[in-house]
Amino acid sequence: MSLMVAVSTSVAVIGVAAAINLGAAVQNKKTLQGISDAAALQAEKTVQAAQASASTTMSQSDIAALAQTTVQSYVAANTPAGSTVPDIQVAYTSLSTYSGNVTVTLSRKTSLFMSGVLPGGGIPVSVTSTATMTLGNSYIQIIFLVDISNSMGIGGTPADISALENSSAQCAFACHDPNGYRGSCTKKSSSNFFGLPPCNTRVTAQQAGINLKIDYVNQAIQTFMAQLVDYSNKDQNNITASITTYGTTIQQIQAPTTDIAAATSVASTIDLETAVPMPILGYTRTSDALNTIAGQLTNVGQGESENSQRTYVIFISDGAQDIYSTANSYQHIVTVNYQAACNTLKQMGVTLLSVWVPYYPIYGSQQYNTLIAPLPTTGTGSMEGAMQACATSSDYYFEADDGPAIKNALTSSLSSIVTSSGLRLIK
Repeated sequence: MSLMVAVSTSVAVIGVAAAINLGAAVQNKKTLQGISDAAALQAEKTVQAAQASASTTMSQSDIAALAQTTVQSYVAANTPAGSTVPDIQVAYTSLSTYSGNVTVTLSRKTSLFMSGVLPGGGIPVSVTSTATMTLGNSYIQIIFLVDISNSMGIGGTPADISALENSSAQCAFACHDPNGYRGSCTKKSSSNFFGLPPCNTRVTAQQAGINLKIDYVNQAIQTFMAQLVDYSNKDQNNITASITTYGTTIQQIQAPTTDIAAATSVASTIDLETAVPMPILGYTRTSDALNTIAGQLTNVGQGESENSQRTYVIFISDGAQDIYSTANSYQHIVTVNYQAACNTLKQMGVTLLSVWVPYYPIYGSQQYNTLIAPLPTTGTGSMEGAMQACATSSDYYFEADDGPAIKNALTSSLSSIVTSSGLRLIK
């Protein structure tokens, strides 16, 4: 009788141990899956950021190595204390120049309860996660809002500024003034410029091969469009792009289109607006431009369909709002009072990316001293602060104080869009 009781007890204990071990294996798999998913997403983000910022195309071996080290670091850092770090396998599959999949496989044996009684050295558990970074499966619309006022006509780099100042224009700004409202480039001792050739310093800059801020914006948007095609994994039907420029006038130069090549062609035409007669020369109607975008937008959503599209506005400006005023003889007043318009867009569900291209000081200019200098240089009330406040978050704010930085800012903007709308687990 005692033997039967002992046997029955042993069977019961083994059954309990088996149940405990099975539960431990299930929990182990759940834990590994969470680590695997997060590691794959982290690696995909890291790889994508590296590709976007690289000056040349990264080799597949370099990408794979970066994915491997990222996953290994993440898994090691996130394996629970007291647990064995799992075996790791990482694979990278390229989909295009700038996009691909990272696949992570984690394997580990679950330690057995009563391992001396039960057969085997542990229950093997293996999980796999694949993360991708492509835009083709998400509906998105991207709207460029570009400041083309003549303050964007300053040289795009310190060398460009110096070259422009030393050109026949002898001015840091290359105003697009074919009618000669600002006078003549021909120098006379008298202040009377009447009858002399107009001073269209925009043409002066072009002829001298001097790149202005607006030229770098033009080039950066074209590069953005080319990369957008690549990230869409050759499926552009779910992606629309449009371009609106503003200064004295507000104009949608590219209506929403899925033809990214056409949008790229239009981007190549972005240039300074033509100056209007003295004393005005031109305004920068920032609030009106932002509100115009809000009035045109439709189908803002989460990206599930044509009627619910993730919506991104890329706002490129020096941060000044320059509007009509009778407060001074210049008939201008410069403010940063466009936050309400930015908030309207964000409340609509728009992700607002703010690219600030700082307004350079013009020392010795009475007009600059009257209109611009009174503004704070940082914080509340400054152009910098206003552009920061307009962005949806700090992740969507970019400062670009010269031409190369403008290109980098647009690359980072695309990276942010891809991460927010294109990064996902696919298995």
